[in-house]
Amino acid sequence: MTPTYKQILKDYPEHMSMEQMRIVCHISKRTARYLMNSGRVPCIDSGKKTRRFQIATVDVIKYLEEREKTPDKYTLPNGSYARSPRLVSNAKTGAHIRINRLLFEEAPDMLTSYQAAVIAGVTPSTVTGWVKKKHLKAILVGGTYRIPKISLLIYLASPQHSKNYRHRQYIMAKRQCAATTE
Repeated sequence: MTPTYKQILKDYPEHMSMEQMRIVCHISKRTARYLMNSGRVPCIDSGKKTRRFQIATVDVIKYLEEREKTPDKYTLPNGSYARSPRLVSNAKTGAHIRINRLLFEEAPDMLTSYQAAVIAGVTPSTVTGWVKKKHLKAILVGGTYRIPKISLLIYLASPQHSKNYRHRQYIMAKRQCAATTE
């Protein structure tokens, strides 16, 4: 154990909070939360909204030592820091699709309107409108639409959606200009 790690054992109590761990490890809150939720760093999860995690200081030191040896084991998956939808290019059509890739990959094969809306970055009523206009294939199950994930992807890559998206951006820009001139 290096002198730095011995100093951490001296300076911190037996168990530390996620915030203390984050400061000691020089990582972001999101990275710390990922490490706790994924079980990469053992912790006690109280389930509370605040002060949720209690991490043994010894486990933090083990994490730091392991991170030095194998840093790629502790990196976040691609797209973890993406808050808003990203542009994804379709090689065949050359169209750009706006989706949240991480959510899309983890989503089930049949999506609810809400799940499809989160992935596409629109409201659930917009997705329902796409289904009613027959832009998007869906199955009605118990009063709610179930949308195949591949159908959503095909529609988002279609020229029809690109045209609608550009038109919606134009209308929003026009409204903003009108609001600023008043």
